[in-house]
Amino acid sequence: MNSAPLSGRSDAAAPMTVHFLGNILTFRARYADTKGSFTVIEAYTAPNAGPPPHTQTDQEAFLILEGRYEIVAGDEIKHCGPGDFVHVSPGTLHSFRNIAETPSKLLLINFPGDLHEEFFMAVGEPVAPGTTAFPPMSAPDVPKIVATAARFGIDIPPPPGVSPRPRGASARTPIPILSTIEESTMRMHHVDRLLASSSFRIFARILLTLVFWSSGLAKLFDFPTAIAEMEHYGLAPAAPTAIAVIFVQLAGSALVISGRHIWLGAGALGVFTVLTIPIAHAFWSMSGQAAFLEMLFAIEHLSVVGGLMIVAILGRRTAAVQAPVLAGA
Repeated sequence: MNSAPLSGRSDAAAPMTVHFLGNILTFRARYADTKGSFTVIEAYTAPNAGPPPHTQTDQEAFLILEGRYEIVAGDEIKHCGPGDFVHVSPGTLHSFRNIAETPSKLLLINFPGDLHEEFFMAVGEPVAPGTTAFPPMSAPDVPKIVATAARFGIDIPPPPGVSPRPRGASARTPIPILSTIEESTMRMHHVDRLLASSSFRIFARILLTLVFWSSGLAKLFDFPTAIAEMEHYGLAPAAPTAIAVIFVQLAGSALVISGRHIWLGAGALGVFTVLTIPIAHAFWSMSGQAAFLEMLFAIEHLSVVGGLMIVAILGRRTAAVQAPVLAGA
C-alpha cells in the first residue's frame, strides 16, 4: 500500500523559541509546515503571567497541558486545568493568565496562523530551545508591541476608563494604555518575584502558624503551667491532654511550614482551633462585656481557620501541578 510521505520541515520553518511577557513560546508547527493552514505554539507561562486583553482577526484555541490557567473570553471567565480546551472566535476580547504557583503550559493554536507567528517573531526575544528559565524581565517596549500587534490584525484596547491618545496629539504624546501596560508589567514582575519566592512562602507560613508553635513551645518549656491550663478549662486527665495539645500545635505547624503534607498540618490546626471555641470562648453562655470580648476571640479563631483552609487548598493545587512533573523526572 502506498502512503504519502510526511512533509519535511523547510529551513525557513526551522524550530524556534522566543520569550514574550513571561511566556516561553516554542513553535511546534509553523505556518510553512502546515501549508498556511494553522500554527501550533507551546506556551510555558510564568506564575501570574499572560498577555493583555486583545482581539484578533484569526481563530484561536487553547489546550491546557500542565498547571492552571484563567482564560477570559468575552464575558466568560474559565479556570482551566490539564485537558481543558477553549475556542476563541475572531473579534472576541480575550486573554489568559497562569493562576498556579508554578509555571504552567498550554498549546496555542491559530487558524490560519501566520498573524500570530509573525507577531511573536517580531516582538519576541529569542531563547534557547527547551529552556525553562525565564529571562530577567525588563520594561517592555509597549509602543512597539501595540503597533506591531496592529500590523498583524491584533488589537490591544485601552483598559476600561482609559482613553486612547487624544486626537491631534503628537506621536510623542504618551498613550495612557502604553504607560498602563508598562507600569503594571513592571509592578507585577516585582510582585511575581516576591510571591514566587520560596523564602517568602515559608515566612508567610511561619507567621500564619506563629500562634500555634509559640504556644506549643511555651507549654513544652513550662509543662506545669500547661497542666494548670488544662485543669483550668476542666480537661482531664490534664497531663496527657497537655501533651496532645503540644503535639498538635508543634507537629501541625511543622507540616505547614515545611510544605510537606500541608493539608494534614493545616487540617489538624484548624480542627484544634475550632475545638478551643466551646472550651475557652463560650460567649453564648456569658453576658455583658465578657460575652462580647469572648465573641471577638471566637471570630478571630475562625479567621485563622479560614487562612489555614486557604493554605491547604493551595498546597493541594501545588502538589497536583508538580505530580506530573515529578513522575516524568
